[in-house]
Amino acid sequence: MTSNLYRRILVAWDATPAARAALRTATTMAAGKGIIYVRAVPTVTAHTETGGEERRDLRAQQDYLRAEFEAALVAASDVPVRFEWGETDDVAEDICAAAERHGCDLLILGRQEDGGGGAGQTGARQTLAAVVEHAAVPVLIIPALRDQ
Repeated sequence: MTSNLYRRILVAWDATPAARAALRTATTMAAGKGIIYVRAVPTVTAHTETGGEERRDLRAQQDYLRAEFEAALVAASDVPVRFEWGETDDVAEDICAAAERHGCDLLILGRQEDGGGGAGQTGARQTLAAVVEHAAVPVLIIPALRDQ
C-alpha cells in the first residue's frame, strides 16, 4: 500500500548505492500518483570511478551519472521523472532550492554506509546534515542497498 501524502518528491542523485536506494524508495512512494525530480550532483568528489580513479572531467561525470540514472530507472516506468543537473557548488543549498522551486513535499537522500572515512564521506555527511537542517519539507534518509 502506498501513501497519498507525498506527490512531488526530489531525489539527490550521485549514482552511489545509497542514491539508488533513494530512487527506488521514491518510485515506490510515487507509483501512479506522483512525480519525481532527480537532482544530479556532479562534483570532483562524486562517486564516479572507473579503474579506481575519480573522473575529474565534468562532462565525463555527467555522462556517467546520466547513464547510471537511466539504468536505475527501470523500476519507475509508471512514474513521471524529471532529471536535472545541480547548478551550484553548494550541493545542500542546490537540493533545497530545487525542492522549493518544484513545490516538492518530500526530499529523499541516500546515506552511505560508514566505511573507511575519507574526505568524500565527510563531505557527504556534511551535505546530508545541511539538507536536513535547511529543508523546508520533510527529509527521508535511506541507507545504501546491501545487494549492490
